[in-house]
Amino acid sequence: MCIRDRSDINKAIEELKLLIKSGCNTAVDATTKDYGRNIHGLKSILDVVQDINYIIVTGFNRGIYLDYSYYQLNEEKLGEIFISEIEEGIEGTTLKAGLIKIGVDYMRILPIEFKCIKAAIHAHLTTGIPITVHTTLGTMAHEVLKILERYNVDPSAIIFYHSDRNLDPWYWAVS
Repeated sequence: MCIRDRSDINKAIEELKLLIKSGCNTAVDATTKDYGRNIHGLKSILDVVQDINYIIVTGFNRGIYLDYSYYQLNEEKLGEIFISEIEEGIEGTTLKAGLIKIGVDYMRILPIEFKCIKAAIHAHLTTGIPITVHTTLGTMAHEVLKILERYNVDPSAIIFYHSDRNLDPWYWAVS
């Protein structure tokens, strides 16, 4: 969740309460650190709204958003950061990630994304936490699936999203 100030926190609290009132008891927040996650703002929201299962992600959104630190760290160190956010908490809070997010660019997998995907695989194989995949406009799902399977990720532990944005029936045909 991108939270900039107190008005964002108040609005998020109001919206979560409405969500609960509608009968929903679980929400997934796919905002990663590289895409503006504000874990301390989120913690203040969840301290108020406690009647919901709120799933937070670790990992990354897409290569184009990654800051320099992702380039500086090797895949093992990145994987350890993801594992720490799952097992110990995120940025000094008690909030822990329940999903590992990875993402790829439109019609390609950038080298930095491949490195981060391998870090996410390490985190998944260590923790058993499922992987969710951001596909830009529904592209690269097959390619990411092949990578994940090559590194022994069980397909039942993978969630793809934005796949509905690719309306090419030949892409989705079983091959």
